[in-house]
Order: sequence, then C-alpha cells, then structure tokens
Amino acid sequence: MKHVLLWLLVALVLTACPATLAPDPTPEPEPKPTIKSFTATPSKLPAGGGSVTLAWDVVDAATLLIDGGVGAVSGISTTVDVTDDKTFTLTATNESGSITKSLTVTVDAPPQETYPLISNSGVFSLESNNGTLCASVDVPVGSTIDLRDAGCDGNPVRYSASVDVENPSGEVLTYTWTLFITDAGEDFQYLATTGASDPLFNLPSIHNEGLGTFDCRIIVQVNPSEPSRSKSRSVWQGKCTLNTFTLN
Repeated sequence: MKHVLLWLLVALVLTACPATLAPDPTPEPEPKPTIKSFTATPSKLPAGGGSVTLAWDVVDAATLLIDGGVGAVSGISTTVDVTDDKTFTLTATNESGSITKSLTVTVDAPPQETYPLISNSGVFSLESNNGTLCASVDVPVGSTIDLRDAGCDGNPVRYSASVDVENPSGEVLTYTWTLFITDAGEDFQYLATTGASDPLFNLPSIHNEGLGTFDCRIIVQVNPSEPSRSKSRSVWQGKCTLNTFTLN
C-alpha cells in the first residue's frame, strides 16, 4: 500500500511540473544585395557629350543610390546628361549591408584647331573729322551702308571688309570674298574676289543706275595650301544701298 501511494505522489509531482520548451530557432539573416549588372548606353560620347542611359539588374536591395550627381533611383534605368568623362557608382543597400559597382562614361576631346584661324572680322568705314582726320570706324552689324559713298582723303571707296587671321608659321594665304544681296527672297552675288592676297575687301557700288537698298551679307574664305584647312566666316550682314545695273 505504501508503494502505491508513493508512485501516486511521484505521478502528481511530474504532472504538476510544466514541460521545458525548446528555444525558437534564430532567423536566417537577409542576404546582402546582389548587383548582377550595371551598364551605360552609350559608354562613349562624341566631343561635347550627350545623354546616357544607366541601367541595372539588382536583387535583394531596399534602396539604390548612384553618385556623380544622380542620387536615389528606382526601377531599372535612368537617363543622365554627360559632358566630360564621368564615373558613376551604384550602391545597393538592405538591412544586411551594401554592395557597390562602378562604371565610367568617356567623352571624346574636341578636335584640335588647325591654323590658319580667323580671330576677328568686320566692316569699317573711312570717316573724316571736320576734314582734318581720316580714320577707320567699325560699322555695326545690322547697319545700312551706302556703297556709292566715297571715303575721306580722296579714297573712292568708303566701306571695306577685313579679316584678322592667326597664322604663326607665316604660311602664304589667299582670300575669297563674296558680297551677296537678297532680292525677293533670292541671294545674288554682287561683288566677289577669288584668290586675293590681301585680307581686305573693298565694297564699291559696281553699277551706275537702278538704285536700291537690299539685305546684304559678306562671306570670307581663308585658303591655306591644303584645302582641308580652309576656314569660312560670315563677316557682316545688314543692308546695302547700291546701283543695280549699268546703262549701255
């Protein structure tokens, strides 16, 4: 009887004690982001730069950031303007950390200028001051010039175009000048010289009748020994008063 009571007491004690619970398993950490690809299209630009599309393939990222002036991004691509060589770094981040990937977009250097170089050009007028001083005065673009006028000190031509050229080697140059007038929407060549040795272009009225005032412009081409290095410039534009035909 005593043994039966003892076993009953042990059973009651075991029943009253709670079972020991196993601890929860430690959760697996989130994997760090993966940057599968980071590309630039195009990766090389011509001189002056242009637009580039940055694209990426990233997994397990909470945030994406591109340095180099871009900032936070989302989606799979963004477009940026690039004017010089530029390195972009993509940073992908989540709670487990960050990962980066960089790329560089290159921009071609501007083509090197070759001599001769036109540094200045324009039209000037020979003006007198109370008949005592004869000097060259610049004529602003957009002015009206009368090609029938004579210059001071007995010069039969009042207006001339000129060009300054950088030519450090002293290469022999020639100049092709053209004065165009515009009448009824069409350009007509009024004056021209080809292969002139002087960087000066006199602007007389070449006819003696048929007075008119027209839009006009002056073009010069500077010609070195190699035609590929020739340079052209619009020297001046405005209005020209001139004679339009010659009486027989």
